[in-house]
Amino acid sequence: MWILYDTIDLLNSVRDEGTLDVSLLTFTESASITNSERAHDQNIYQAVSNFSKPGDHDAIRWNLGSAKSIDTLAVHFLADESDDIGIGLNDSSANAGSGSELKEFTSINKGWNVSTFSSLSKQWVFAYCKTGTVSNWTELLAGTRTTFDFEPDMGISYSAKHGITDNTTPGGRFRSVRRFDPKKVFTLNWTNIDSTFKTTLEAMKNSTHGDFHPVLFYDDSNYWYCRMTGLNMTEVAFNRYSTSLTLEEI
Repeated sequence: MWILYDTIDLLNSVRDEGTLDVSLLTFTESASITNSERAHDQNIYQAVSNFSKPGDHDAIRWNLGSAKSIDTLAVHFLADESDDIGIGLNDSSANAGSGSELKEFTSINKGWNVSTFSSLSKQWVFAYCKTGTVSNWTELLAGTRTTFDFEPDMGISYSAKHGITDNTTPGGRFRSVRRFDPKKVFTLNWTNIDSTFKTTLEAMKNSTHGDFHPVLFYDDSNYWYCRMTGLNMTEVAFNRYSTSLTLEEI
């Protein structure tokens, strides 16, 4: 069980479009991709366009500004994808080949596809179309996972937000409007955590600005793209805290 969010600030990193040659994966700037910003805009409903391998590999490059720790890559797709995507992590801006750590996503399924590995510290991130034309890619989420130093109390609470708005017309008639399909709401409770884990949770809340930036929650069986809508803490003993974390599906 863990939570991943944009700990490397990919959203605000300098982004370049280009190609990687097929032999050395050397990067050359060009403008062949459409809507490349959708790869890191934190919106999973619109896909990058014209992302293909007509000869060289279409690619997007991000400069993180300095080396930053990464132990998880997550890519989201609107549908099953028959072609492949690669992610290169490097200390050099020149290529996604020599000196890179390469992570490939094949047999891609609709939804989130996740790769976890030992932590790496790199400044440059490359995403490239490995084969064919990738049509359904909507998001890259990268960084370090927030794991739980303490397991939540037994029985994570699940509820649903139905998006129903009730109105009464001037004539007194009752009307209900459904604005969206039901969304899951998760509540995780800890009876007694220490100050270190408290600081970890607070750092996540500060980095995501509460519910402004989304997070990816893995509940040991499924991935959920959520907003962190609540974090409540009560000191129950010296440097010990009762805590409740609420995540709402997007």
